[in-house]
Amino acid sequence: MNPISVLSDIHTSGRSILSFVLIFCVASPAVGFVILVLDGLFRKKISESFISEVSRYAAGLQLAASFGVVAALIDRRFQPFHLFSIPGIPLFLDWTAAVYMALVGFIGWIVVSYSERYMHRESGYRRFFLCLMIFLFGISLIILGGALDTLFVGWEIVGLASFLLVGFYVERPKAARHALRTFLTYRLCDVGLLIGAILAHALYHSGMFEVIDGRSIGSIATGDVTPPMLLSLSFLIFLAAAGKGAQFPFSGWLPRAMEGPTPSSAVFYGSLSVHCGVYLLLRTEAIWGQSMSARYMLFAWGALSAVLAQMTASVQPTVKGHIAWASTAQVGLMFCELALGWHVIVVIHMVVHALLRCYQLLSSPSVVAQHFREGIHFRSHRVAAVGRRKWPSALYLAAMNEFYVDLFFGRFVVSRFRFFSSALVQRLGQIRKRIWLLIPIAAISLVGVAGEVNGAGLAGMPAVALTAIAIVVPFVSLRMIQRTSFLGLVSVGFSFIIAALFLSRLPAFNSILRPAFGSTSIIVPMIILVLLGDETRSVGWRMNAGFQGLGLLLVSAFWMCGEGQSQNCLSTLAGTGGGIILLNLALVFMESRKRPVANSTFLGFAASFPRASVLFLLGSLAVVTFPFTSAFRGEDQVLEAAFEISHVATVLGGTIAILIQLLIINAMSQAYFGAPRHEVRYPRLDLSDFSFALVLLPAVAALGSTLYFF
Repeated sequence: MNPISVLSDIHTSGRSILSFVLIFCVASPAVGFVILVLDGLFRKKISESFISEVSRYAAGLQLAASFGVVAALIDRRFQPFHLFSIPGIPLFLDWTAAVYMALVGFIGWIVVSYSERYMHRESGYRRFFLCLMIFLFGISLIILGGALDTLFVGWEIVGLASFLLVGFYVERPKAARHALRTFLTYRLCDVGLLIGAILAHALYHSGMFEVIDGRSIGSIATGDVTPPMLLSLSFLIFLAAAGKGAQFPFSGWLPRAMEGPTPSSAVFYGSLSVHCGVYLLLRTEAIWGQSMSARYMLFAWGALSAVLAQMTASVQPTVKGHIAWASTAQVGLMFCELALGWHVIVVIHMVVHALLRCYQLLSSPSVVAQHFREGIHFRSHRVAAVGRRKWPSALYLAAMNEFYVDLFFGRFVVSRFRFFSSALVQRLGQIRKRIWLLIPIAAISLVGVAGEVNGAGLAGMPAVALTAIAIVVPFVSLRMIQRTSFLGLVSVGFSFIIAALFLSRLPAFNSILRPAFGSTSIIVPMIILVLLGDETRSVGWRMNAGFQGLGLLLVSAFWMCGEGQSQNCLSTLAGTGGGIILLNLALVFMESRKRPVANSTFLGFAASFPRASVLFLLGSLAVVTFPFTSAFRGEDQVLEAAFEISHVATVLGGTIAILIQLLIINAMSQAYFGAPRHEVRYPRLDLSDFSFALVLLPAVAALGSTLYFF
């Protein structure tokens, strides 16, 4: 027998085994999730034993597979390994991923086993384990993802599971507010990872994790990457890591996220999810590690977060609050260690810290109960008393108030936006009703001016006409229609209009019309963004307005990028359009059945319509291009193409899209969990006679003068 063929067969067999265990790490929680969903669909009565057994087996199989991954990697002498067995999901394994995957499998199995009795007789027993399965699936994609795009998908899934578990107790006002804050913080900082992935594609022409001499990422050398580009990309990665790791100034969400059940706090905010930022930095060290300025930035960021968090933790009056702030401080220290290049020490620190925090959080209910039984005061009270004697009064009060970070953002960012939104809406409400009639005239003039320029014929005129109609539809529908069912039909028609635009041929002189139509199309989303700040509007109105604003941003990107992006624009529209249809169907169903809620404080759909609210949630996530539809991939490609044409226009349009998505998430959360009745509400502004024509006319005039000049 040929020894070379024997060695080749052994190598092939080892590769097949490693492929199998990698797929099992990802697929086990996904299969468990599907089984629990099917059980919920076909069996109305909750069987806690069946739910816990399925979850325990799924977590146990993932644990066994994770240990198999470690053993297989040891057999391969820790050589990095790429796998493309799962269609569309490239996987990558090195020793860092193997260690973290084993940690996830171990802690996930412990938390699932612990939750079996801890969540006994909870009304959301199945919902809790469904969220745990979603989390284990998402974090396995983060760890084993072979590209930045795959990692981002897992990143978003973990954020969704966190949002659902923080707001697990739907009858608690604090749970709803803290869940919304957690999800908004995640989504805001995830923009750094999304833009970073797009920038990495533009700079390296690849997002795959391929180690070249231990220094670079991608299949293209980094010679053409300038230091400012590298520093910008590093900052975007740091932003995403800081949001997930609760670093300054995003630290406030972590102690508030402890509002969920204790097992979810242990697996999310004490052990696994809070370290995803550190893992992201470990995975992308080949990018930011090449810049000394980026290392200095990371060290300063981590040191500042660690110092402030440790001082805040010292004065916390609650057990969970102290653990949360202490975890933030330790993650900050890991950032410093990464900046110094201590890769192995960071992995050891991360593993030990995750196990410690998981133990502390799982044992905290028993410790608190024992303290109450024995009549012993909490240690945190004694620490606070010592702090009053030793610290200056100002520093002590600052630590008690979390160094006023939340106060600053609330007063100078959130409240300012609400004031600006209310003021502008009030100004628009003072516009006379007759001016509104000029909107169709302006659109017709737009088409006429374009026709005069296009003296060669009618080629490209359908695209011009469809763009004018797409600009007019939001004005008419959002001004005249209030009912969700009618707005949903308008949104469907709006989708068909812009779909026809994406399939049509642009004018031959698009070099002239492209910037003009692109800038005109972006005005309406800017106005819609302001109107979405008016929370007195119905949820259906706000969701459809946000969808139409995002659609016009897509129209603007199409005019800027040209016909080459038609397919990607259609993919994005298909995902968001399907989401708005599903969302409106669920809203119409729930609004037509006025079902009382057990808790008089809230009117959330999650308590009244457990199943229909899930469809509403899925539709809302599709509208904001959550990565389970074609919209995510299409949006990524469109942004990458637009970025190569114009950096400024892409940043402006992307910023508007991000803000609209955040306001859609705000409306989604208020409908899903409910809005407290005791919240201060501004009186509803009478918008029956407002018009956007006054804002549209200057743009039309500028467009006409530009076309006449050329």
